[in-house]
Amino acid sequence: MTRGDLLKERYKLDAPLGRGGMAEVWRAIDERLGRPVAIKVLANPIAAQPENLVRFFTEAQQLARISHPNVVRVLDFGDADGAPFLVMEFVPGGSVADLTGEPMDPDRAARLVENAARGAAAAHAIDLIHRDIKPANILLDEDGTPKLADFGIAMGSGQEKLTATGTAIGSPQYISPEQASGRPVVPASDVYSLGVVLYELVSGRRPFEADSAMALAIAHVEKEPPPLDVPGIDPELVAIVMRSLEKDPERRFTDGGQLAEALSGSMPAFVPPPVTSVDLGGTDEIAATAAPTRRGRGRAAFVAIAAAAIAIVLLGAFVFGRGVQEERVAAAPRAPGSRHARHEARHSPRPTTSARPVSPASPTTRPSASPTTANQRNTRTVNSRDRSKDQVRTQPQSSPSPQPTATATSQPTSDPSPSSSP
Repeated sequence: MTRGDLLKERYKLDAPLGRGGMAEVWRAIDERLGRPVAIKVLANPIAAQPENLVRFFTEAQQLARISHPNVVRVLDFGDADGAPFLVMEFVPGGSVADLTGEPMDPDRAARLVENAARGAAAAHAIDLIHRDIKPANILLDEDGTPKLADFGIAMGSGQEKLTATGTAIGSPQYISPEQASGRPVVPASDVYSLGVVLYELVSGRRPFEADSAMALAIAHVEKEPPPLDVPGIDPELVAIVMRSLEKDPERRFTDGGQLAEALSGSMPAFVPPPVTSVDLGGTDEIAATAAPTRRGRGRAAFVAIAAAAIAIVLLGAFVFGRGVQEERVAAAPRAPGSRHARHEARHSPRPTTSARPVSPASPTTRPSASPTTANQRNTRTVNSRDRSKDQVRTQPQSSPSPQPTATATSQPTSDPSPSSSP
């Protein structure tokens, strides 16, 4: 292809925009509508392979299904002298690749990737996975609006693969671990690539560098990305980047929509993992299935320890309060006739009184209440007998019972005033 060539008697090639392994991109003029367009022409050696030809026209079909301001629109496609071409809207602002190499303002980087993620979410909504997101495929409009482009290797989750089983496809610097190991891709695979782009924009470097594509693929699968140490960066943005770069797709944001919401501040960087019921030995135990961030795991452990401590304190306060209440109740005086007094009167044991055993010989004899009373009674008897001039000496009564008596023995008493003899 050369400048001035007319494709489909409508599109006049103006200037080359770029060249890749499969195709070259030209700026052209749509002479029918008088507007600039971008034309992607598949290279002849590549077009001779049926697999590449199918993939090329798959891009046209996939892009035609998406209508979103953050996705490049497909306008037409055709064939010129055996060279298939794709006509797309012209995006004049270059690409995000032109902005790499130096650290970017974190807020600006977040806004760029947020818009690219919204474009990816539009593809994910129709079950389409890009599989090759990188700075060169995020184009910029004249006002700086990002537009996701180059869906040439995009594939639906249920679509038949166009590459051999186990073959990694995508750019090695931005490829997800599951792509690098030949495993099935999911929307979170595009989230990983967007995370690599965001890491590169805010730090000025990619998380992994190597001398070969194989070494890069191994790094994405096995190595942890270096800490994102950027002066003044928001810790929430760091958490978003590191969560996007999780090795396990289930630990990342599920799709471009979730990533975009996190970058816009509509949702936190940490989302509580789903809780499932796990059968452990016949009992249902609750277990968390994911721990997206280190800070999230630390926060969950702190909450669990705090809850256990609060439960112990509350239990101790309850036991202590119960004991104090019982002591107060036991020590409180009972008002006469109250419910507690009546209850205690009914259930408390009655005191035992020692009564004077009744002698069989004198069944009518009553036990004396005290020695003093007995003495007074004996004194009266003596006085009466003195008046009848019959002195009597009172002897202690003896009981035929062999058991001892509780009655005091009265001794002879003398009248305090001497009686006159007759």
